[in-house]
Amino acid sequence: MKNLVRILNYVVAALAASVVISIFYEGMVLRWFSFVPVFMIAADAAFIIATICNLMYFKKRKLLLALNILSAVLIIAALATKALGWEHPEIFGVVWYFYIFFYYYTMVIKQIWNQPLQEFSDVEGN
Repeated sequence: MKNLVRILNYVVAALAASVVISIFYEGMVLRWFSFVPVFMIAADAAFIIATICNLMYFKKRKLLLALNILSAVLIIAALATKALGWEHPEIFGVVWYFYIFFYYYTMVIKQIWNQPLQEFSDVEGN
């Protein structure tokens, strides 16, 4: 489960970065690109799957559990507003992807930071 969570966190972080970069690029050139919705749907799907896996994996770590519960509440709220057909300002979409971007990049950086530096210990002969 640990490796699945780690891989999902990397995938979500990469997809969220792709969405944020794509939205920024669209704003810079003032043109709509057809690949951006594909990144958005992929990022949303990966975010939902990763949130479910993270909820199961981080049961004992209270802060991560609380953040994943927040993510689950945001997902449920987004799905409910979509099902009810409620319109919302576009800024909510931007905030949504920036939340995913910052949260999952924090997770990825924490995972990388906690890994032992094997390449440095091998050089020193340890």
